[in-house]
Amino acid sequence: MNTRSLLIGAIAGLATVGTSTVVNVDSAQALEIKSYNVMEFMPHDGRNGHAFWMKDLNDSGLASDRHFVFKDGPGTFTINETDGKARFTGTIVNVKAADEIWDFEIDMVEMGANPTSLKAAHLAPKIDGNSNAQNAYEAWDFYDFVPGNISMTGRGVYEGSSLSLRQKMTSLGIQIGDGANDKNTDLGMSAWFYANGTVKYDKDRSGSVEASEIHSITNSYGDINVKIDPKPVPEPMSLLGLGAAAIGMVGLKRKQQQVAN
Repeated sequence: MNTRSLLIGAIAGLATVGTSTVVNVDSAQALEIKSYNVMEFMPHDGRNGHAFWMKDLNDSGLASDRHFVFKDGPGTFTINETDGKARFTGTIVNVKAADEIWDFEIDMVEMGANPTSLKAAHLAPKIDGNSNAQNAYEAWDFYDFVPGNISMTGRGVYEGSSLSLRQKMTSLGIQIGDGANDKNTDLGMSAWFYANGTVKYDKDRSGSVEASEIHSITNSYGDINVKIDPKPVPEPMSLLGLGAAAIGMVGLKRKQQQVAN
């Protein structure tokens, strides 16, 4: 096994009985699921350090700042090797306004193939003086957003807001691997997106949203730039809902493991 790979744990198939979820241990049909903490690539310093960067919201006056970081703990990245899907979830908050909050759910699936064109030199981490990182992209994994399953829901002054996301650079995919956040050599994830939907922004903090504070957003640009803790979350993740929604996750280094075997 590649030492840079995330370790995948085997968890059994699911059966739902009433409102309970039963885990049936059957190694032949086991779902291989693990959950990992996701954090900003560095503490925010006024210019850098973020989980989401949402340029157009700030440019249009609908955000106090372009940078959003995780609120109340890290985000979660869940992977499963069985059915080739992944889910990234969490809550983010504006770095300059504690009541500008978004919950997000992003479903993604590993690309069926990683074309050589995706592993081009311009994807290499731009880290000065670190020549060892320049070819790290060769071991990265590339994912696609799952259309219809990418959403952001507003809270606080964004209560009632709803955005759907789509990939901005579909040819590059969502990049996951060592140095993929383009800021350091940690295990990272980077993606570019467009957001579409309705933003209700209670800018004067009056407690009610006026008609002038409801905005239609079209192709609002942003990006995701995070690092992933390579150690899986030790507590068993809840499988209730995961099985019901048929959410399967894929190992980050499946191909490398197969080659090693």
